[in-house]
Amino acid sequence: MRAACGDGEIVNVGSPQSLRLFPLPFPDWVLNYARAKSLSYEDAWDEVIGCMARNEKHGRAGMEGRNACIDQFNDR
Repeated sequence: MRAACGDGEIVNVGSPQSLRLFPLPFPDWVLNYARAKSLSYEDAWDEVIGCMARNEKHGRAGMEGRNACIDQFNDR
């Protein structure tokens, strides 16, 4: 890297993100869902992850997959 970029300071300008994790619902949404359905936070989280995995198998990933889960859970 030094040969290509020189001796200047190396600065982190961003953090890598996983497309799989980036669109996950905010923890507050999962907590609200858990309370509304009388589930533990862990059980609600497992439902969200399971829903997103099913959506990914059907070609809906990222924000589209997440939003489908949110809509599905809100309709229950």
